[in-house]
Amino acid sequence: MRHHRNGTTTYFHGCVTPLVVSPNRKQVINLEPEFIKKQDGHEKQDCENAAVKRWLNKNPQSRYAYPVTLLGDDLYSHEPICK
Repeated sequence: MRHHRNGTTTYFHGCVTPLVVSPNRKQVINLEPEFIKKQDGHEKQDCENAAVKRWLNKNPQSRYAYPVTLLGDDLYSHEPICK
């Protein structure tokens, strides 16, 4: 929830939304999202990088029958994510 100066409130969910895409298909397959929210036992706020790490730990490449290429913007260009 975000309160704006003009008195309005915006409600939203932050999440990492992985997709399966192919240049040869019009269809897109959504995979299970990982929500950005404060985790139990953590004092710090959650962030997109932490959500991506959780999603990758839950979904190793060995889970899929085909080679997987993960794409992301420069937010994911840090060593822990690249490993």
